[in-house]
Amino acid sequence: MTTTFVGIDLGTTNSAISTYDGDVLRVHKSPEQNDVTPSVIYFDARGNRFVGKRAYDNSVHSPDSTAMLFKRLMGTGTPIAVPAARLALTPEQCSAEVLRVLYGYLPENIRHAAVAVSAFVAWLMLS
Repeated sequence: MTTTFVGIDLGTTNSAISTYDGDVLRVHKSPEQNDVTPSVIYFDARGNRFVGKRAYDNSVHSPDSTAMLFKRLMGTGTPIAVPAARLALTPEQCSAEVLRVLYGYLPENIRHAAVAVSAFVAWLMLS
């Protein structure tokens, strides 16, 4: 059985996911066929949640319905307010939504992934 490694770049503005099976490195594309996915969450008037390009596209018209740039606040305990949806999310919850979407880009035979946290974020969480 071949071991497949999963790499995730959880970025402040964009995120990506890739795999490496020992021979081939593959970047998994979004449904829109983009290599990166915007690290943005949007809530519509009905409370539906959208992550990625659709969320980014709506952020211009509905900034009060959007969470973005939350990664830099991870470990600080600072809530991310989404006033139009009457929500306050933690940066970790927002990041988890982006990770969930990225994970969905993987083929079904890959179901195990480890996420590494940068030393700076880990230091903030301990402070």
